[in-house]
Amino acid sequence: MTLINTRNNNYGIPMVIGIATDGDAENALKGGRDWIDIGDTSVEIGDYYYDNQIVGVANTTLYDSVIAPIILAAEEPDRIERERIKAENDAALIAEMESEEWQEWAKSTDGYDAPEEIDFEPPVNPPDPGDEAAVLAAAEAEGTTDPRKLPPPVPVEESYDFPKYVNENEYNDYLEKYQNISALSVGLAGTSYTVVNGVVIFPDPGLEFPDGVVQQYFPFPEDDVDDYKAYVTAMKGRIKEILDYICDYLGKDKLA
Repeated sequence: MTLINTRNNNYGIPMVIGIATDGDAENALKGGRDWIDIGDTSVEIGDYYYDNQIVGVANTTLYDSVIAPIILAAEEPDRIERERIKAENDAALIAEMESEEWQEWAKSTDGYDAPEEIDFEPPVNPPDPGDEAAVLAAAEAEGTTDPRKLPPPVPVEESYDFPKYVNENEYNDYLEKYQNISALSVGLAGTSYTVVNGVVIFPDPGLEFPDGVVQQYFPFPEDDVDDYKAYVTAMKGRIKEILDYICDYLGKDKLA
């Protein structure tokens, strides 16, 4: 004889929380708790007991036909509500982007509220990193910016704002931002680069980012490379904070 004791889970399905067999079964019946006699049926703690039958956790066929539909029916209203909210947010974003105010804003800011990116393409034939004059000459020839003339970096807390409307596009955008700045952070944590006149120079062909872009020269306006590394680390944290917010909203797993 096998006795089981059950308790309903969050979906109202009884789950086995106690098992008594042989001599223990007789003592269990004297204890005053509600025990169910299931005969010689094999059972484990955590199995389901539904419609007078044991549905073992490992019995996927029985679970899929008996238990899964109950859980799905309970979760379906929440899923429908999440889809409704997402559709409303997407529609509101599209409507705002099509408005005259948005179009004017996009024209005045090139569509971004983020710090202006610095166009610093490496020369075709990179000069010797140790030759300061050659590096500056190559930069001028390519029409790039002298790092010493760059404006102060945008404060991290003013760089990116939490999005007004959260959707898959925002998730993909911030995921790419985070992956790219993480690659730069890892590169700066190494020792393979050199620093000449406020420019971080990675060995040929340069630092490759997850999105496929390869860049060798990174000018920075900070006083020294350690300040630049600290700025990149702080910016990475800011982007991760926003990405975590988006993941929470969309029900996605956060990156480690």
